[in-house]
Amino acid sequence: FMPDLHSNTVTHPGWGRLALSVTLAVTILRVLVIYATPLPLFFDEAQYWVWAQDLAFGYYSKPPMIAWAIAATTSVCGDGAGCVRLSAPLFHGATAFVVFLLGRHFYDAQTGFWATVTYIVLPGVSLSAVVVSTDAFLLFFWACALFVYTRAEQTDDHRWWALLGVVLGLGLLSKYAMIFFFLCMAVDAAWRKSAPTVWR
Repeated sequence: FMPDLHSNTVTHPGWGRLALSVTLAVTILRVLVIYATPLPLFFDEAQYWVWAQDLAFGYYSKPPMIAWAIAATTSVCGDGAGCVRLSAPLFHGATAFVVFLLGRHFYDAQTGFWATVTYIVLPGVSLSAVVVSTDAFLLFFWACALFVYTRAEQTDDHRWWALLGVVLGLGLLSKYAMIFFFLCMAVDAAWRKSAPTVWR
């Protein structure tokens, strides 16, 4: 693309398509990497795989989402290390696109694109995308909750609030740290004096 020298914006009609293309390309590359690597499962990953053999609504140290995800992927492609880890790059890819939606919502599509690129190449995300852990699921549902919360707070539409409840519930089923989102909502509501809307 070329900058429009007669304006302060960069002209490009397809920031969303570009963000999706980058996200898909990086996600496919990561899937190939986890299938090509000879690394066996780490201790925690092996433990999560064992949990996936006996599905429940919680385990002694983690909520159940990671076991559910591993059960889903291994039911499709087997119990190899790559398949056990498959949900990690998929969820990080999905999170990257939600980051695009957030950037577009708060600023514009170009900002959303660069936010997506920044997220998907972060060192921590790059590592987390090739090992299966609860962080991939937490980040996805946290990003979704932030997007849904902003829409719910702006529109006060009960459907957005109901969806927020679903997303927060799924986040809590992913990692208990999702509880901090409620604290963030409280701080935001108090700061912007919109507490009655939020808490109703």
